[in-house]
Amino acid sequence: MKVRYTPRAFAERERIFSYLEARNPQAARRVIGLIMQRIDELGSEPYKGRPVDRGGLFTLWVTPFRYRIYDRIDNNCVVIIHIRHTSRKPWRR
Repeated sequence: MKVRYTPRAFAERERIFSYLEARNPQAARRVIGLIMQRIDELGSEPYKGRPVDRGGLFTLWVTPFRYRIYDRIDNNCVVIIHIRHTSRKPWRR
């Protein structure tokens, strides 16, 4: 299945990567690599995440780094809706 991002999710991804890279480039490569790996896995395992109480949304944990990826399945495509670190305030649609 193809994976795509909403504009918001893509911007969040880039902000996260820039933030990490500015603080610790070596560690950033590990975290960024794992986030990208988890997102890529959704292409072959689209229902890998757990369903959440918001209709049709799933969440996939990126452990041990405490990031969550929110996605939905839409017309044979996994759409990344939101990426956040769990220390941030709860997400509101």
